[in-house]
Amino acid sequence: MKNTDQIQEFIDNTLALAPEKGLVEIKEAEELAPRFILARAALAKFRLDLEVSKNKIDGEISTLYKYAMVEAKGNNAVEKKAHAEADPMYLTKKEEFENLCSFISYMKIIEDVFHNLHIFYRTLGKYSGM
Repeated sequence: MKNTDQIQEFIDNTLALAPEKGLVEIKEAEELAPRFILARAALAKFRLDLEVSKNKIDGEISTLYKYAMVEAKGNNAVEKKAHAEADPMYLTKKEEFENLCSFISYMKIIEDVFHNLHIFYRTLGKYSGM
């Protein structure tokens, strides 16, 4: 399974395939179109793996919170809850979860970009030859 840094590198390398000016020869467009659809498929697989990790982290957050509630000092439930939510292990795991959720949302946008690049280059290759 790839981590987010490796996935970001994959995204950056794939986006670098698209010429900055968008102008390409027909042959190059025909070669780029399948690269972007395959990259989209790879990104979907990476996203699925991260979704599984997200679910696992969500379970860990629940466990850490329950443990922190049991260990928390306080006279009532509100005080215990405040102490539990300030627990460093709980906060670290919660931040990891939120960062992962943000990255997954970002990946969905990039999947759409790859799909649109695929359509653009496929169309360009198909109709430029007419």
